[in-house]
Amino acid sequence: MNPFDDLIPILTRRDLTQAQREALVDLVVWAMYVDGTIKHEENEQLDAVIRQLSTAAPIPLDRYLYTAIATIRDAWHDPARSERILAHIDTRLATPEIRHTAYALCQAVTQADGELATTEASFLERVRRQFGLENT
Repeated sequence: MNPFDDLIPILTRRDLTQAQREALVDLVVWAMYVDGTIKHEENEQLDAVIRQLSTAAPIPLDRYLYTAIATIRDAWHDPARSERILAHIDTRLATPEIRHTAYALCQAVTQADGELATTEASFLERVRRQFGLENT
């Protein structure tokens, strides 16, 4: 199953703000890149989902995707900056329910290839702690 397929029903929810949508995109991009092996198929799948969503969002999400990629790449090897970015994502998500949804998306993306690398497990733990989630 393509974990990016879950993005469409989530990102098109009417109760989400643009800031929440963008925070979800940031987090999914981060989850995709965290293992250090970015597959062309992953990029294509994410691009396709974002293109489908762009017509419904006040700010086109396809343009925001490139901002998210640049933000995550800039913070890749800077622990202090990555902590600030994760805290900012947490703040923008705003509700426990959307944080749970975001975490579930991260789990799906990191486990999409059938393996959970050490970097992916560490990332999931950081997200879980930042979001104040119980062990899930």
